[in-house]
Amino acid sequence: MTPASTIRGSRFFLAFIIVLLFAFLAIPSVYATEHRPLQPINLAEISSESNLVFAMQGFIPADDLPHIDHLLTQTDWQPVTNSMLAAPKRFATLWLKADFVNNSDESLLRWLEIAPWRLRQVNAYYIEPDTQTILATKQSGLSTLPSQRELQTGRILFPLHLNAGEEIQVIFEIFSDSRPYLSIQSWTPLEFTASATERHIFHAIILSALTMLFIVLLCQLNLRYALLGGWLMATAILEAEKEGYITFILFESLAGFGLHLRIFASVTTGALFVFTIIYLLDLQRFKYARLIRNLVMLVLGISYLMILALDNTQLRQMVSLSNAIFMLSAIVLFAYVFINQRHQNMILLTLLCLYWMDSTYLLITYIFNINYDGLLHANRVLINIGIILAVLIIYAWHKRKRDRQLDEDLRTYEKNQRETLTEAVKVRTQELRQALLAAEQANIAKDRFLGQVSHDLRSPLNMIFGYAQLIDSEPNKVNQYSSIIRENSSHMLKLVNDLIDYAKGIPETRISIEKIDLDQFIKAIAVTAQTLAAKQNNHFHLNQDRSLLPFITSDPTRLQRILVNLLDNATKYTDQGHITLSIHYASDQQQLHFSVKDTGKGMSKESLSRLGEPFFQVDPNSDGMGLGFPIVYEMIEQLEGTLTVHSELNQGTEIQVSIPVGV
Repeated sequence: MTPASTIRGSRFFLAFIIVLLFAFLAIPSVYATEHRPLQPINLAEISSESNLVFAMQGFIPADDLPHIDHLLTQTDWQPVTNSMLAAPKRFATLWLKADFVNNSDESLLRWLEIAPWRLRQVNAYYIEPDTQTILATKQSGLSTLPSQRELQTGRILFPLHLNAGEEIQVIFEIFSDSRPYLSIQSWTPLEFTASATERHIFHAIILSALTMLFIVLLCQLNLRYALLGGWLMATAILEAEKEGYITFILFESLAGFGLHLRIFASVTTGALFVFTIIYLLDLQRFKYARLIRNLVMLVLGISYLMILALDNTQLRQMVSLSNAIFMLSAIVLFAYVFINQRHQNMILLTLLCLYWMDSTYLLITYIFNINYDGLLHANRVLINIGIILAVLIIYAWHKRKRDRQLDEDLRTYEKNQRETLTEAVKVRTQELRQALLAAEQANIAKDRFLGQVSHDLRSPLNMIFGYAQLIDSEPNKVNQYSSIIRENSSHMLKLVNDLIDYAKGIPETRISIEKIDLDQFIKAIAVTAQTLAAKQNNHFHLNQDRSLLPFITSDPTRLQRILVNLLDNATKYTDQGHITLSIHYASDQQQLHFSVKDTGKGMSKESLSRLGEPFFQVDPNSDGMGLGFPIVYEMIEQLEGTLTVHSELNQGTEIQVSIPVGV
């Protein structure tokens, strides 16, 4: 979906909501016929569903405080119309009068109910029509406790008893700010009791069921469930208190706080509705949604603080302003959802929009007094509660679906982790087996090494000891025997030095850079190589580059040991072959390159891979301890050089070494 199409869809959605609101507001009002002459009201023919207000005459005094005696002679009475009742939301006095007659053949008892029940004060004056004598005066309204009324109930009731053919005039003095939705009904006691009982049962069922649901939702310890439960509970309290069920029926001691409870429930319902939109649609992560949430919390907190501080008129203005802010916040959130294409759950979003439209319509009718009666309408209550319950069910279903998906993902993850762990254990077990095998091989190599060391050291030592004895017995062969003794002593010393060097390591601190006469150095190496090669009838060749520098700087001891070890290994594994030492200098790299090449036994690929291992010997039957190459590797590394080995089995070996040197 492109951004342009998203914007067009959002505009269509907003236009749709506006059209629906105007459709609600366009419902025609029912206006009474004006300027009717005052006709007696026949109690025998009036049903309980008729509103008697428009069958009466009314008078609005200029000073708001006339006396009843003045009104008996007042001639400014007018038929009651909607314009007379449509007063601003402020306390004022309205006078109503009507003649009641019983044209039946039986005595009648009727209860006149003046609604809404929350009128501040209502006085009823019973007057004899002919003499204009006041027969009785009765009071009701919020200023009169139910226990002080003639009919002890939370509703405003005035009994009217007429014998057959009897007529009486009744004048009502109504002091309140609820004139726009004023109504007067005539009940038989039985009808009223049945109606009141039915409504009480209705309220009791709704409140008890929603209270239990609210407790269950709170026990889920889930913020969204708690918001939905609170939204349900606040809605139920608001609708129940429209008839005073809570403050006049359940808790009579709170009779003076009915308006405050309605204001509290109204602002709480609006705020929880906005919170529900934010959290059920997962908008709390977004900046603007968080700003709206904070604004609603601020308005809600201020409303709570002002409930007990403002008078009734100011409270009604405050609740109108607060709910207007809540509804505007909700429409901003809806627009944000559509513009940002976050409407994945269209059913949930549609239900929230329906509730918003209904609440906004009621708010507009309340503010502008458009057909607002302030009474409880069971159908609307059930629809609103049904919408909230539907939102709860859909959210619970989606949450359960999401939880199942999360459980499935978790099981898949755990399965993958188990497989990964099993594979890791398998690999680690294989590594441990290889390590154990390597340790066993190292142990075998150690035993072989100890045996080889003892043999290698014992052989030259026995020869030294034997030839020393021969010198004593054959003095004429001293030179010959002493030469053999020196040779075996030198070989034994080399074995011991190699063993000690490898055991101690060759630390970098022992590197000694000196100036080397390269020509003399090579000649000395060549003499040694000739001697080593002659042992097994090998021929030694020296290839010396003519461009070699006369002097270089490096560690002469290490260079000598590297070359001698490599030449010694070459002669050891070559019999009646050729040993070649090649040396040249790379001026661009300032490196000394030399190679030792032989035509001996060569090495297999496996032997090449293990060439640097301590105590490893290509030929276990050869002399030495398998320390020559490890020592060479270590010394070349200390001199920051490189070593490359090329070898084929039975084809010979070539070892190339590059050492950085100074000039």
